Amino acid sequence: MAAINVGDLERDNGRITELRSQVNDVTDVMSQNIRKILEREERLENAEARTANLIESSDQFRIAARSVSRQYWWKNVKWTIIMYIVGILIIVAIILIILHACNVI
Repeated sequence: MAAINVGDLERDNGRITELRSQVNDVTDVMSQNIRKILEREERLENAEARTANLIESSDQFRIAARSVSRQYWWKNVKWTIIMYIVGILIIVAIILIILHACNVI
């Protein structure tokens, strides 16, 4: 039977301790990476939710803006017609005054 050398055992124990330390370091790094990935996924999900909300809000804004635009367009048309009618009435009144002054009427 081979004799066990104490120096070999100590060297092997040191190597095992070093390997365990490296394994623990790698495990810690992997745990941090997994944690970062999960945090990133959560941030991405939040960003997706905010994006969906922004899309919905922009659609609602577009609909409201179109409605307001149409409302003011009709209001502008109404005032344009009123101004034309007032202008025509003023011209007719001036013509009638001139005709009356000239004793045509």
